[in-house]
Amino acid sequence: MLKKKYHKFTEQLMFAIVMRDAMLCRELIERIIPDRKVREIRFSDNPVMDSLAKSIADDADRKTDSDRTSGWMTAETEKVIIPALLSKSVRFDALFEDEDAWFDIEMQVDWEPELPLRTRYYHASKTITSLGSGDDYHQLKPGYVIFLCLFDHFRLGEAVYRFQNMEENLHLPLNDKQFTIILNLKCSETKIPEKLRSFYQYVNHGDAGDDTFTQRIKEMVDRANESTEVQNMISVASDFAYIEKKLKAEIETLEAQKETLEAQKETLEAQKETLEAQMKKLESQLENEKLEIARKMKEQAIPAEMIAAITGLERKALETL
Repeated sequence: MLKKKYHKFTEQLMFAIVMRDAMLCRELIERIIPDRKVREIRFSDNPVMDSLAKSIADDADRKTDSDRTSGWMTAETEKVIIPALLSKSVRFDALFEDEDAWFDIEMQVDWEPELPLRTRYYHASKTITSLGSGDDYHQLKPGYVIFLCLFDHFRLGEAVYRFQNMEENLHLPLNDKQFTIILNLKCSETKIPEKLRSFYQYVNHGDAGDDTFTQRIKEMVDRANESTEVQNMISVASDFAYIEKKLKAEIETLEAQKETLEAQKETLEAQKETLEAQMKKLESQLENEKLEIARKMKEQAIPAEMIAAITGLERKALETL
């Protein structure tokens, strides 16, 4: 019998399911952004994610579901937003919004060279859906895009990188209410902020320690790995991700071939134009040579009919000589 694979917290769907827990969402945000207090979370309707989350909830969770999910704050996991027709869609891992701000938390396992541009697009995608026609700009809430990375994108060894738009010389904040936070979960232990130490430890080594926050994450991940419903969904998601990745690779290959063919087409068209110019030049030279031969034959009093037959020139052309 094959040993069942243990799915880690860092896997996209597992992360999304666990982030369906209101207390964990609030605790994680407040540890990453210590100066913010997040209101109680109310999850938006998502039957699939609700079913998966409930399948790994313990008895205490089920008894307090209504209390834990009430309040002002909404959270959505695996949320897809299409900002505008023909625009690139965005799949948010975990998206939260309360009266004061919105938060998007993304788990990034693989190296992503375009990560900064992704954060820009995520900000824009959420922002563009935040205002309706006639709304004022002051209604825009502060937005936080947070990436939990299993690599150091900036290679500076820091545990947490925090960004906001600044004036370059005066270091004056633009106050556009856009904030980006990128965690380097692979940093040196000496760099990890105290409030995040147990979280980094768990993500990297699977050791929840004696912190009730990471212990709860581990308990939920363990239960998820024992849930047939979650296992089936992860299996389906993995198959889809494999097919999607394969098709994307095939599309990229075809696009590369198309670019190559287009480049070859341009080269061939340039060669065709060169050959046509050379042919015109040779034809002109041939015509001049025929006229020169015809002139010499005419000087020798050879009949025009014979000159035309030999050179292929028309009588009218011969009369001009």
